[in-house]
Amino acid sequence: AATLLGGCGILSMQQLLQPLSLYYAGCLGGGMLVFYVLLRSCLTYSKGYDLHRQFAAIFCVLGVCMACLVMLDYAARWQEFLQVHTTLYLKYRNFATALLLTTLPMSFYLSLKKPAHLLGVAVQAAGLALTGSRSALLFGVALLGLGFVYLVRWGLIPRKAVLPLCVAGAVLAVLVGPELLSLMMDSRMEDGHLFHQGDSVRVQLFLRGITDFLHNPVFGIGLISQRNSDLFTGVEGSMVFYHNSIAQVMGSMGLVGIVAYGRLLHDRIALLREGGRDPFMQALAVSYLGMALISLCNPGEFCPFPNAALMVMVFT
Repeated sequence: AATLLGGCGILSMQQLLQPLSLYYAGCLGGGMLVFYVLLRSCLTYSKGYDLHRQFAAIFCVLGVCMACLVMLDYAARWQEFLQVHTTLYLKYRNFATALLLTTLPMSFYLSLKKPAHLLGVAVQAAGLALTGSRSALLFGVALLGLGFVYLVRWGLIPRKAVLPLCVAGAVLAVLVGPELLSLMMDSRMEDGHLFHQGDSVRVQLFLRGITDFLHNPVFGIGLISQRNSDLFTGVEGSMVFYHNSIAQVMGSMGLVGIVAYGRLLHDRIALLREGGRDPFMQALAVSYLGMALISLCNPGEFCPFPNAALMVMVFT
């Protein structure tokens, strides 16, 4: 209801019936509800296999395939890579980051069953590094750290090995960290800074979200409003994202959206807390955290497929 009512009283009926509007408002709302019902119906009968393990395997395959796609791109452009000595520009780097951050925790879960799945962690970590995304650097390091804690918590890494591993990691970070950071991020540097003036567009979009909410507090300006296209136009076939999930809900859907997504967040956290001591549920929580983090600085979960659909699958 929140997605369909967004922009009510502001957007014309012609705008609301545009294919772009029907895709985003329809798929993020009613489309996800239909997807949930379909998934739910598949889970009403008993399975002849371990559902958690099968789910984790699907996510692991998704992540590894995404990482391999990034590596294949590099293989096709290897001469350019050797010439610039830094990560290459990939149009889909933020999408790849969103998918990899979401799927990475499942490889940690599978490694509890078979340690060889740590290879999947390594492949996905390499994929994150090669995207050249700053979100991949910041949030990827955070999720890898949580993954290390997870492996210690569930006994794959003995507690007595934690200190030596941390010391070894610190030494490696000092010795090769600067070179790796240079290799990964030189292409994103501007006057020696990783975060530069161009990033102020994200700040401006967040502030626009607040302004749009204050001017249209009940229903917002709608998901497909072009009001902020002077700051961000996106690619063909995409809406004008605020690049922040909080601003997106406030600006696009107003108080109705805040209530709806607030309830959604409450229910999701309640589900995760309910099974909080289970290793699979903890891995799911980190998967959701990955999507939530990337959604704070990119479209993230406001891309219906596959991002929002993957989260519906997680919580179903």
